[in-house]
Amino acid sequence: MRTTRTTKADAETIRQAQEVGSVPGHSTDVPDHETVIRRPANMLQFIPRPDSEGNGGNSGT
Repeated sequence: MRTTRTTKADAETIRQAQEVGSVPGHSTDVPDHETVIRRPANMLQFIPRPDSEGNGGNSGT
């Protein structure tokens, strides 16, 4: 079983996330009751995405 370790995002991590941006129409602010999750690029293939964003999804391909 794999687990995800989390820590409260520091100011530098939040700044980096704000540089990357968010979906159009959404703020890049991170409220106190939310967090930033950092994933290795090779894990993106397992995150479900709308069909319009290309292949992958949670199929592991």
